Amino acid sequence: MEATGRLSRPWATYGLAGVLVAVFLADLASHGWLLHHGKRDVVIFFLKPEPHRMLTSIFLHGNWLHLVMNTLALVTLGVLIEELVGWWMLLLVFVYGGVAGNLVSAEFGPESRGVGASGGLAGLFGLLVMLMARRVYRASREQALMMLVVFLLAVGMAFQPLPIDNYAHLGGFLAGLLLGAFARRGGLHPAGWAVAGAALAWLWWRLSIP
Repeated sequence: MEATGRLSRPWATYGLAGVLVAVFLADLASHGWLLHHGKRDVVIFFLKPEPHRMLTSIFLHGNWLHLVMNTLALVTLGVLIEELVGWWMLLLVFVYGGVAGNLVSAEFGPESRGVGASGGLAGLFGLLVMLMARRVYRASREQALMMLVVFLLAVGMAFQPLPIDNYAHLGGFLAGLLLGAFARRGGLHPAGWAVAGAALAWLWWRLSIP
């Protein structure tokens, strides 16, 4: 591993995709136990509480199609992002975008329950958009169109029988833009940690208000 946080191959992307598949298979083997205890559920979040659901739900999927489309988008976006800013930023943006998307959806959206990595994927897409705006990365028209199509398919704009949680997608996308403003190769500018932490704390506070 290099000091920049880059690996010789995009192993973090492949590893994360492998985790999504492994969790889905484990859920099948457990007859839905993981889905039941790990999905985002605002009612349970307030009653128990179980804040871990805001994180665990981003690794769960409702069916094979949901999993395949999200994994395809992850590999498409992740390989490029890992090359641009390193494996650490890839994982950070995916998790942060997923959690932020869940919080935004839980606070503002109509769906009280949800699963899926698309909030994290929206974060990765937002990161790429910000990197292009900062001219860190310049995509050709064909590359940009391909990434957009893959992303839209993944978040459920087509061939998706599950309810589409656009609030989670919006929250994840905005989170990716935010981190992208402070992203640098192999990590995040110190100011980015403060801003990102404050944004997540504000969302958590909003959600905790009855």
